[in-house]
Amino acid sequence: MKQRLVFGTQIPYLKAVNAVRADPITGCTNGADICAVSEDCWAKSMAEAHECEGCVDHHEHGCPPNGCYDPFKPAFHPEVLDAIKRLRKPHVIAWDFGGDRCCDGVDPAWRDAEYDCMEATPQHVHVMLTKKPENLKTILMGGNCWYGVSITGPKNPREWESAHSLSRFFGPLISHRFFSFEPLLGSVGTELELGVMFLNTRASWIVIGGKSNSDKHVLRPDEPGGIRAEWAQPVINGAARAGCKIFTKNITHIWRELVNPRTGKLMQNPRELREVPDEWRSLV
Repeated sequence: MKQRLVFGTQIPYLKAVNAVRADPITGCTNGADICAVSEDCWAKSMAEAHECEGCVDHHEHGCPPNGCYDPFKPAFHPEVLDAIKRLRKPHVIAWDFGGDRCCDGVDPAWRDAEYDCMEATPQHVHVMLTKKPENLKTILMGGNCWYGVSITGPKNPREWESAHSLSRFFGPLISHRFFSFEPLLGSVGTELELGVMFLNTRASWIVIGGKSNSDKHVLRPDEPGGIRAEWAQPVINGAARAGCKIFTKNITHIWRELVNPRTGKLMQNPRELREVPDEWRSLV
C-alpha cells in the first residue's frame, strides 16, 4: 500500500480547521526525563503497530536479519517536502506530529530542509510542536509559522525551563507561539504564574486536555493519568489573563466543574472553549 505523504488528522484542534499532517521527520528519542508519556506515546504506538507492515525483504528497510528495525528511530522522508510543495490551496499544516522534530536524535540538516520548504510555501500556515524548543533554529520565520511547546506536568524545573526557552532563545524572532498542556498530568502552576509565563513568552494560544487510552476512552480524574479540574482551571484562567485563545479537549469528566473565564460561569458543555487562531480560521 502506498503511504500517504500528506493526510488528514483526528486531533480536535487541527480537525476544527481541516488541517493536514505532514511528517517529513518521524520518530523521537525523548526519554522519561523529557516526556512524561514517553512510555505511553500514541505516536510511538502507531509506529510500532505498522513496523515493517508487508515487508518481504527486511534488508529493504535496513532491518536486522533476526527482527524488525526500530520503528520510532528518527528518520527523514524528503518526499513529503515535495508533496507539500505541490499543495496549491492554502492549508494549516501540522509538521512532524508523528514524533518530535527537535529531539536530540534528529539531524539539524533535516530541520533546515523543512524550513526551506516552509519559506517556499508562504500560502500555508505551518504548525510545529516540541518538547525541546532549545533545538529550534534561531531564524526569522514568517508570520505563517506557529511554534508550540508541549508541557504535561506536574510542574518540574525541566518543563518550566523548556517553556521559558521559547522566549529566551528567540526573543522577537517568532511571530506566533503557543503551549500545549496535553495530556495534563498534574499541577503546572498557579493562575498568576501561568499568566505571567504566557505574557513573558508572548504566547497567543493555549491547548489543554486530558488523556485517553487506546480505546479513545477519556480517563477519569481518579484514574492514573486522568485530568483534574484543579489542575486545568489555573491554566485556563492564566491564559485568559494573558489574552490567549483557549482550546480544551478530552475534558469529558471535569467540564461541569470548570468556569469559563469568558462568561464567568460554569461551562455549559464540554466544547464551549474551542478557540483557534483567527489566521487558521481564515483558511477554512
